[in-house]
Amino acid sequence: KDIFDIYKIQNFNSFISSTSNETILAATIMKIQEKKTQKGNPFAIIKFSDLGGVFELFVFSEILDRNRDILNEGKSLLITVVKDISNQANRFKRISVRKLVSLGEISKHSIPKITFEIEEVDNLKKLKDLISERGDTNVKIVVQYNSKNLIFELSEKRKINPEILKSLKNEPYLKRINI
Repeated sequence: KDIFDIYKIQNFNSFISSTSNETILAATIMKIQEKKTQKGNPFAIIKFSDLGGVFELFVFSEILDRNRDILNEGKSLLITVVKDISNQANRFKRISVRKLVSLGEISKHSIPKITFEIEEVDNLKKLKDLISERGDTNVKIVVQYNSKNLIFELSEKRKINPEILKSLKNEPYLKRINI
């Protein structure tokens, strides 16, 4: 439940009906069907189940190859998905899988990389104070400033674990956390 709150996880049906273009889903793999395109590139049609029901997503070659080790039936994943909003007239929206992460990895001690999106430059100090301890996580911070996104990548790794994320989830200036 804490992980759902920290990452602002939605279920698939809520995401489809929302105006949001991107979200993180938490789902369990029910079935994987691998195929090849006419050009011979592999892709998979994966049937997932989440708290809202059952749905299918296409996972294409680059993401499929990168995540083959975690794509097993019964495995729970965090799935970053994006809606294709270019064709508003089409009632079927194309959903692209951007990233897959094993839910088991998230609940372990350290997270390899993370991006925090915060509201104002003034909040950088508050975030700095909360993540000042050195550790094993690469950290990026995205701040909106004068209608532009400023992206900072910390030169030294920080200690970010589920306990720290739990304390961060209640910070009002933190818009989003991406893993």
